[in-house]
Amino acid sequence: MQGQSRSRDLIIFLNQVLGVRDDYVFEHSRRVAQIAVAIGRRLGLPREDLEELRLAGLLHDLGKADIPDTTLNKPGPLDKDEWEAMRGHPLAGRDMVHRYFNGEALRTKITTGIMFHHERWDGSGYPTGLRGKEIPVLARILCLADVFDAMTSERSYHPPRPVGEARAYICQGAGSHFDPEVVDAFLRTFVEEADMAADGGG
Repeated sequence: MQGQSRSRDLIIFLNQVLGVRDDYVFEHSRRVAQIAVAIGRRLGLPREDLEELRLAGLLHDLGKADIPDTTLNKPGPLDKDEWEAMRGHPLAGRDMVHRYFNGEALRTKITTGIMFHHERWDGSGYPTGLRGKEIPVLARILCLADVFDAMTSERSYHPPRPVGEARAYICQGAGSHFDPEVVDAFLRTFVEEADMAADGGG
């Protein structure tokens, strides 16, 4: 019951912060959670990890709530200050969750999913430059799901890209941007679930 209560509290929190702040971020987070859980299921993650993955997916962009619309929706390249604000959103999201729960720590897998979903397999990501299996598995899954949905969704600064193009980008990024095992799991679920999620987002 405590786990169900915590999940309900997190969803209420998400609705309060993102639902009124940015419809795109809210819907993007919902789709990322859906794609991530499909990948996690293919990887054979246990049920508890799948639930934590779902919650981390829903909350992964929470830190963008404090970033101005002019930065989030800027049609051209970001300047140095804007880019630094964007790079700070994983840690900002983690801190927002902790503040909401009065400093009570969430289960580690949820918070690390939020913190590290922009780390890259080759160590070139942020905020800490983790590489390979130093990156928590939930964050490795969220990284791929996040990129796939962002590429196949319409934004003010780009139209939705074809699903095949996004899939090719992910294949090319195996071993550099993405965990190769996560890429393989994504590809094996693609027709069944990831394609459906992209169609819903496009």
